[in-house]
Amino acid sequence: MPSSPFVLTHRLKAQDLAGWPAACQRWRFAVPVLVSMVAVAGCQVRKYELEMTPREGQVERKLTVFEQRSDGDKQVDVAVGDSELARIASQYGVAAPQSGGPKHTFAKEFAGRLPDDVGGCGTYTRWSTSLGTATAYVERVRGEDDIAGDLDNRRAAIERLVALLNGWLEKELADAPEWPRLRSFLEGDFRRDLVNLSIYIKSLELVAADERLLVADRKVAGGALAQHGARVGQYFIERGYLDPAQLPDWIYAVDQALQERPGPLLARIQRWLASRIGVPADQPVPASLARLNDTASIKASLRSYLQASEDYQALLKKHEQASGPEREREPPEPWKVLEELAFTAFLPGGLFLHDHQLTATLALPREPLVTNGVWKADERRVEWKAALLPNDAAANSLVRRALPDVLFAIWVEPAADKQLEHFGKVALTDQQLILYCLWRCGLPEEKARLWEAFLGDLRPGAELVERINGFRFADESQAAETPSASRQIREALVQQLQ
Repeated sequence: MPSSPFVLTHRLKAQDLAGWPAACQRWRFAVPVLVSMVAVAGCQVRKYELEMTPREGQVERKLTVFEQRSDGDKQVDVAVGDSELARIASQYGVAAPQSGGPKHTFAKEFAGRLPDDVGGCGTYTRWSTSLGTATAYVERVRGEDDIAGDLDNRRAAIERLVALLNGWLEKELADAPEWPRLRSFLEGDFRRDLVNLSIYIKSLELVAADERLLVADRKVAGGALAQHGARVGQYFIERGYLDPAQLPDWIYAVDQALQERPGPLLARIQRWLASRIGVPADQPVPASLARLNDTASIKASLRSYLQASEDYQALLKKHEQASGPEREREPPEPWKVLEELAFTAFLPGGLFLHDHQLTATLALPREPLVTNGVWKADERRVEWKAALLPNDAAANSLVRRALPDVLFAIWVEPAADKQLEHFGKVALTDQQLILYCLWRCGLPEEKARLWEAFLGDLRPGAELVERINGFRFADESQAAETPSASRQIREALVQQLQ
């Protein structure tokens, strides 16, 4: 099963997170959820095997889908559910299979827009000319690419977290002389730094997307992940949130808190808050902050504050309106307000559950110019392997918020016989052929007719370069310095022929 760099809580038990402090409480429900995700993913995996073969202006798409589950030391193939089979069948214009299996295969030829079979959106585009063709395959596989929308949601969640924290602390510390400075920090630098942290986490999904695309160089991908982590760490070190020398102390403090001994963690939080209002490290913590040692009263105070918040009232209303298996027996605890806001603000989308796997291949006559797949020269095909996020999650879930995987390949096929006839050599290949195909396919009908007539008369010889240089459309400037796509094509041809 593909692993995630964020699954670092494997040794924790749900009961370890049941108590104070609230900073740990907000994550107490995450561990059993993640553990169950890992367990499910380890038991049964859904596999999609996609074979694509270009056929003139179309691509034949053959998809085989099945599931595998562990049975002792062996893997057993089983059929996927009827609803998934029916969904795929509708994309291929056939009836859902009623028997057979456990593997089911669907096949059809497509041009332009590709089916939403694995989950996503793709295109197969071919630009064909008499001198050769250029073809592009691009496909998004699941995920959500509305980055702006997700960032808006993250920022809104941070605004509410800071507002709740400010409101509660003001209730506790309003009479303390240090409160105005602390409030200024929370409403200014602290809020901004939380937003930056959330953006860093979102950008980390780009690195994680490369990790999910298993064909990537693991050393390179791992290095990129480490580099990104170092960048985030350095940001908070520079701003006084972290001191590398104190990291062991923080690890110990958090570990103690998870074992219902919050004293060391509260002491470190108090000292950190004191530093933010200018108290030197060799001076005692102000009395206003020292009162946070009373864990029982602080916990009761925070719970009461959250319970009276508009956010909690909205949660209660949502609980009352839920029906069926989605409704929990007991109303949510006030802590759930912090849990949901923290998850929305800081949890990377869809990095934990990858129990679907895709193997996709694209047969090609020659190696593509650009691809993020692996070119198998002996098999003459591009191959992608990706660990996929489930495609049946709720629209607003963290799984759906993940950035998508994107598969792509661009290749050319020079018409060698025609180019030899007109130029005496294969003059247009690779990028030059792509540019030529795009230019030629974009010409209006009359200009296309004129160009093909001119091209048809070209033959190798001493006057070939001069004739190409002298070609102009009627509305094209004769000035050599005037930029135009036609001029660029002529220059590319002449450069290859000289």
